[in-house]
Formats: sequence, structure tokens, C-alpha cells
Amino acid sequence: MDYGGNSGSDRVALEKMRRPYLEKHQVLDSSKLESQSPFELWKAWFDQASQVISEMGSPNEPNQMALATATRDGRPSLRYLLLKGHDETGFYFYTNYNSRKGKELVS
Repeated sequence: MDYGGNSGSDRVALEKMRRPYLEKHQVLDSSKLESQSPFELWKAWFDQASQVISEMGSPNEPNQMALATATRDGRPSLRYLLLKGHDETGFYFYTNYNSRKGKELVS
């Protein structure tokens, strides 16, 4: 596939590497969402995910979330933890404040 790099150069025109994966009618249109509140949308998604997991008899926990943090010098770290609550101000996870994860969240 020719990505139209600069002539005489090995550089690739990165902006030309994008190819469409969806048809225009499949793209998310925020005006058609059932709510404009991200928390209400998340709750609807979570309820649906919980129902599907329950119907499948899956041992997975729908409240298991991936949380990424970084140290002060920018070193990233990702771990899974359990969501314990949420409201219109945010999401609440259980963690040990003395763990590396807890220290990174506080900083």
C-alpha cells in the first residue's frame, strides 16, 4: 500500500495512513445518545454489561476496572481493581493508600 511518503525519502506521510473502519452511518453521533451525561451513559453501559455477564454465567466481575497511573517522572503503570461506588462526582475504587498504586493516585 502506498502511503504517499515524501518523494526521495523513506518517511511515511502518517496522516495518510488512516483508513476508514466504519461506514458514516456507523459512527457515533452524540446527538442520538440516550443521555448527554457521561455518568448516565456509563451507568446504562454498566447495567447492560452486568446483565450480559450474569446471563452468561461468567465468573468475571463487571466492576473490575483497569486503572492507569504514572509516577512523578512519567513512568506508567496499569493494574486492575474493583469499583466500589460512583455518583455524579466520580468513581470510587478500593485501594491501599500505602501501596505503590495508592501513592501514585495521591500524587
